[in-house]
Amino acid sequence: MSPFRRSHLHFRLVSLAFLAVLVAAGASPASAYRDGWHRYKGERSKPSRNASHAKRRSTPVQRSSTREVWFLASRQTPNAPANSALPTIAGDAVVGGTLTAGSGNWSGPTTSFAYAWLRCDAHGGACASIAAESRATHVVASGELGATLRVTVTAGNRWGSTSAVSAATAAVVAPVSAPPAPTTAPPASPDLFGAASGWRLPWMSQADRDRYLDSERAMGVRIVRFDVDWQSIQADGPTSFNWAPFDAIVQGLNSRGMKALGVIAYTPAWARAAGTNDKFPPTNASDYGNFCDATAKHFAPMGVHYWEVWNEPNLSNFFQPAADVAKYTEMLKACYAKIKAADRSATVISGGTAPAGTYNNPCGSSPCPNVNPVKFLEGIYANGGKGYFDAVGHHPYSFPNPPSVTADWHPWYQMYGTSPSLRSLMSAHGDADKKIWATEWGAPTDGPANSGFVSEAVQASQVTEAYKMFGSYSWAGPLFVHTFRDDGTATTTRENFFGLIRWDFSPKPAYAAYKALAAG
Repeated sequence: MSPFRRSHLHFRLVSLAFLAVLVAAGASPASAYRDGWHRYKGERSKPSRNASHAKRRSTPVQRSSTREVWFLASRQTPNAPANSALPTIAGDAVVGGTLTAGSGNWSGPTTSFAYAWLRCDAHGGACASIAAESRATHVVASGELGATLRVTVTAGNRWGSTSAVSAATAAVVAPVSAPPAPTTAPPASPDLFGAASGWRLPWMSQADRDRYLDSERAMGVRIVRFDVDWQSIQADGPTSFNWAPFDAIVQGLNSRGMKALGVIAYTPAWARAAGTNDKFPPTNASDYGNFCDATAKHFAPMGVHYWEVWNEPNLSNFFQPAADVAKYTEMLKACYAKIKAADRSATVISGGTAPAGTYNNPCGSSPCPNVNPVKFLEGIYANGGKGYFDAVGHHPYSFPNPPSVTADWHPWYQMYGTSPSLRSLMSAHGDADKKIWATEWGAPTDGPANSGFVSEAVQASQVTEAYKMFGSYSWAGPLFVHTFRDDGTATTTRENFFGLIRWDFSPKPAYAAYKALAAG
């Protein structure tokens, strides 16, 4: 081997050896390179047997070796691990359940992982460490009910450590095994004669509300359906409550000897996804369950024991962006369990389903985000909803046809005559003793052309037919006429004209028909 090649090889081996020793001793790569270079320079400063040859070759050898050693050192510069994908949490956030942390993805050499579990508020903020929880698994404690959980994963190697925090779990819920059994039998269904007030009743002036309720009582109404508006009661967050407008309704009904059916809906901004409206379901069914609990506890002492879980959940208009029977059943189960725990005598009705075509075609031959009422009840059973309602809610609107029409697409006939029907499903699942509450039914008397409205005389005849037919069914609960009073006078929408009295409180012929039936 030539003297030049021996010198070059010797320099590379010595340099790398010094570099490896110094880095292993804890020196930084830069200082290791610098020290190794200076030591090599010292060795090379000793006299050589062939000094003239070394002098001729020293400059090119040193310049070439400097570049090579720096290149090798820079390629091997070590760092602490860097996170490239956040840690994850697997498992259900249920008291008694086990959550398992996934470490996430990290770049660079990683020799260890450490875990620290965090308890956070219902929205994933205000987190605090959970003492002594430093394993990759965590058993959810009862004290974490309603909270969310995160996990901090710290990855380390000999050059340092880096931490990353997972996304929050859903709010921790209580385990659901079987629905709570009532300690006493549910109260008997109230009389057949009900009326739905829609959303306006809480927001009327005291004078209008008194006039409205007095007129209902005079017509023979026994039970009034109204919205218990979650979004206005808890507009400022899960610990805020504004019951006053709804207390006024209940007090007014109590003073007139009428019962109340409260519809528990719709979602406040804090409980739903950003950018959505109140007709979207809550992000966490437990938030809805907690509101059902507070509602039952608040109103039971005031004599309110009838509750309907949402309104028309089979339609995308009221369950956006599309009807979702699995999500709804989760809400139904959460609400039922909470109401029954607060008031064992309560009667819980599933959300009244709206007309939606036939069993397999909710919008005729066109696809749509709605679900037929019979198929929706079938979905409730399929998702474990049996035992989580005391009656089935349904809206058997038939206009412009009378209730007596028998056809697969007819919502009234779907209660008992189609195959399958609401009743056949209830019987097949052991619920034949439960009733169907028709929590909305009616016919409009004005509106845009070809919108299906009927004359006031036809409305009156249909009221008579509906109450006679529904009252003949052994499985029938109350029938709520929708609505008691017109919502307005503009003919741009038929929705203004379902009332049995007009906007100015003057009665339509249907008022007298209802009154005669109720007087019986």
